[in-house]
Amino acid sequence: MSKLLDQILSLVKEKPWLFLLVFGVLLSAIAALGVVPIEKAPYRIDAYGRIALFGIGLLAIFYALVKLSKDPEPNGNHDLLNELLKCGVQNAFRVPTEARQKEVKRLINEEVENSGKFRLLAMSGYSYLNPNGAVWKHAGLSKIITEEKATFDVVLQSPFSFFAFNRAIANRVEHSHWDEKQKPENLAELLKYSPSLNIMVTEYALNCSLFFTSKSVLYDFYLWSAPNSSDRTENNFMALEFKRASGSRYDSYRLLEKHYDFFLTKSIPLEEFLHTPESGQKHIYGREFYYLYKANPELALNRYLLMKDAFDRKLHNYNNKPTNTMVDWTIYEEINR
Repeated sequence: MSKLLDQILSLVKEKPWLFLLVFGVLLSAIAALGVVPIEKAPYRIDAYGRIALFGIGLLAIFYALVKLSKDPEPNGNHDLLNELLKCGVQNAFRVPTEARQKEVKRLINEEVENSGKFRLLAMSGYSYLNPNGAVWKHAGLSKIITEEKATFDVVLQSPFSFFAFNRAIANRVEHSHWDEKQKPENLAELLKYSPSLNIMVTEYALNCSLFFTSKSVLYDFYLWSAPNSSDRTENNFMALEFKRASGSRYDSYRLLEKHYDFFLTKSIPLEEFLHTPESGQKHIYGREFYYLYKANPELALNRYLLMKDAFDRKLHNYNNKPTNTMVDWTIYEEINR
């Protein structure tokens, strides 16, 4: 009997609206029969009692049907939704979508009124840094940075990393993602906005894109698959927005922040990535590097151009081998001397 009672209570907890529906049907049946089937001596109900029971039964049935039609499955999606909310999930987007762009613009405007600090982790940062990028051009980020109303710390994936090599293979191309997304010339131009804008480059695999304000972070997944053969692999999946959450167990914002911090410590300034100074000369940064680039672009990009040549040759050689060939990544040392 105890075991049966436990099973009933478990059913009530897991499927409350289904239980309410059954209860309503049972009450309506009792009202229609006019008797309560009690062992040995069935209890007969008078007319008023039958009307009351029938009314309660109908209300229970109606309410249960309404809840079942609107509520997520109690044992599945309801629990999932609660967990996501605890972790600080604010929004979910199937990208690309206009809704995500509107939310980015809202977050940028909100941040300018608060701490005025943005952070980005991305493959190329095209949307956020390119003159034609949606966020830089249309969400107001360019004006905010150029007028020094906020700071923007960026970590980009090296176009000559193994991760970039994987992306090129997945996209069936023989060049890095910077060649089509983020020209080094564009990045060198942006250095005139230093120190408001600080750009770093890492060789470690990012696995995702992160855009931080002081209150929220947008988390974009990176996949090596695409909806169809004409699309690129990235920016064709899901994006989640997290806010800060209470408690270390559920604070996804803080975990993603630590993810960003790891890459920040494993990166070098863009200026060092692009340029190797002459023997005995020191690295120059920010606006000074921008002036060097304007005066002599090839000299300013000397390290980048050497690495690009080695990377493109490695890709070309790989693409002319039989499929499923293992990658000999000795280029890693070659392009990072």
